[in-house]
Amino acid sequence: MLLRDRAFTVMIERNNRLVGVDIGGNLIRDSKNSEKKPFFTENEIKETSKMIKDSNFRIQVSDKGVHLYNRDGHYIEQDPFAFFPKIKLEEDGGHAFYIGVETARAQTAWELGKKYVQDEELSWGCASRIKKFIDLTKFKEPGETMNARQKMKHDLRKKKKKVNF
Repeated sequence: MLLRDRAFTVMIERNNRLVGVDIGGNLIRDSKNSEKKPFFTENEIKETSKMIKDSNFRIQVSDKGVHLYNRDGHYIEQDPFAFFPKIKLEEDGGHAFYIGVETARAQTAWELGKKYVQDEELSWGCASRIKKFIDLTKFKEPGETMNARQKMKHDLRKKKKKVNF
């Protein structure tokens, strides 16, 4: 029987301990950290999207595809390029690039049955790089897009003050 036809569990040693790894038609994944249902349900995402009152986009994955939503709309697509005519980011290249990267990650996670978390790298199970400790009780530092946006707003305010004597 071919490996792709039958899923089975093997044990490997990682950091001096044995870890179960599921091998099957999917990529190798760490069975200890993988979830049986990596996606939110469509209803859970719809309920969350109804509570959003700001223009910041949220990205989540359900079994139907990638969800992109903010206060102005909720879109579900299976192809990241299909979002762009709907979300009107023509004037904000940095934000459009960010949304493109994140929706592509979400699509990859959706196609491979992996868990997707916005602003996080995809987890590849035992094939992932070991990362430094992350304190989940604290907010993340602002990323480059947010820093550039804040600098641009600051520069615009400074310009306005110079013009208005």
